Amino acid sequence: MDSTLVEIQPDIKCLVGKNESGKTAFVEALRRLKPAQGNVEFSSPKHYPSWLEKRHRREAKAKGEDLDESSPITAIFGIEKSDKEAVSAIFGDGVLLSEEFEISRKYTNKYGGAFQLDEPKVVANFLASFALPCGLESLIECQSFGALRKAIIDLTPEAGQESGVNTVFTELGGSIDESIPVDTTLWQAVWRILFARTPQCFYFSEYSSLPSIVQIRRLLAAKEDELNEEDHTALALLKLAEFEEELGF
Repeated sequence: MDSTLVEIQPDIKCLVGKNESGKTAFVEALRRLKPAQGNVEFSSPKHYPSWLEKRHRREAKAKGEDLDESSPITAIFGIEKSDKEAVSAIFGDGVLLSEEFEISRKYTNKYGGAFQLDEPKVVANFLASFALPCGLESLIECQSFGALRKAIIDLTPEAGQESGVNTVFTELGGSIDESIPVDTTLWQAVWRILFARTPQCFYFSEYSSLPSIVQIRRLLAAKEDELNEEDHTALALLKLAEFEEELGF
């Protein structure tokens, strides 16, 4: 109810407090930000303060809002040199304008985030890698990939009027679609790069236990995000023993 930013130290962070003061809730939320194991999600009936959920849900509904769209955790990571280099490798230099990358996860388990980038610079980087024929200088004026895609369509010669322009547009369009799929924005494409480089989180509160019966073939064939905590424990034991399904050991 009185949440605030907490700075995480580079080595050890120790949370000290009375019982029921929120220590476990803090680390449980952090675990669910980007869990290292699958099948770890937020659920408002389980994780929203039970004594407030119904009232807050009614209040949100009266405002035309959905309580599950709220974010129980937001984390801010510093963008390091290697992160910028990973973005530059695809979109060129000078793209990221932010030094920090903000991530939040909602009770719907969808992610949000915040950072700034220079889309006109990315467009310029893409165009600079192609030798544009005369008459296509107007492409340089495009400030976004939406505008660039539209300009390519408008300037493409009609059927039966094949020229070198078609080849350039085919190569340029293919390069854009490879880096930024049609159903994806530049911001989303960069977000995915940064998200893939953010730390994954673990949380251990007690010794993990094995289920009484383990169906090994089902366990090996299942997706990790479909497994519960006991299944993950059994799978970890099999991996530690270097179990091979084909050989049966």
